[in-house]
Amino acid sequence: MDRLNGSANLMIVSDLDFTMLDVKIIYSNGIALDILPKGAGKGRALAFLLEKLKAGGLGPLNTLVCGDSGNDAELFTVPEVNGVLVSNAQEELLQWYAENARGNPKIMHATERCAAGIMQAIANFSLGPNLSPRDIRDSMLNRKVLGPSHVVVMFYIFYERWRRGEVENPEQYIQNLKSVFHSTGNFVHPSGVDQPMHQTIDTLAKAFGDKKGQDFRVWVDRVSFAEVSLGSWQVNFDKWELSGEILFLTLVC
Repeated sequence: MDRLNGSANLMIVSDLDFTMLDVKIIYSNGIALDILPKGAGKGRALAFLLEKLKAGGLGPLNTLVCGDSGNDAELFTVPEVNGVLVSNAQEELLQWYAENARGNPKIMHATERCAAGIMQAIANFSLGPNLSPRDIRDSMLNRKVLGPSHVVVMFYIFYERWRRGEVENPEQYIQNLKSVFHSTGNFVHPSGVDQPMHQTIDTLAKAFGDKKGQDFRVWVDRVSFAEVSLGSWQVNFDKWELSGEILFLTLVC
């Protein structure tokens, strides 16, 4: 069925009553019914997880729950959490919010969609960094370093802009890169190519703007890191490049 009308809804509840099962029914996404045991659900699962974390001394400083459909409503009932309904939330969740949470300072209805709504909530509740790295200009010159993985992300955002020719004062950036690497340092490409770091930077300089006007994107995922010696880090990640309709994957260590 496309959508449940009132009579169908009542008929299903009536049939379940005859089974004598202790269940709850959650209307979700405008077309779906979740039929769950009374003790199940996202809210109970989150409460259980938080309880276990606290018992082990690992309780989080803050918790943000995010929802867009009816089966997310229980998340907002867990004590001590902040919550956000993204702007594209389904009607049934908006109705729950209007009836149960409007005016609650710990729950907000974002004006942005999807992930942007979550970022908006992080800012609203002062939970941490809330600006996408892609929205930070001059990312390689002015930044607060949050860790090795953050450095990798910021570098490849810079690299993306560099290849598209969107970086102002490119020579300043090249000199900055050379200043932060040791003069005798080497760069080892995942393919096995080994060359001086400054030579690698010179190669990067020649690539400035070679993707200008093209749909060129770079992103990294599965980033992990370990400190191999004092102040030295090994970072592993997958690097993806999208150039037009062609997608490239490189495994970097």
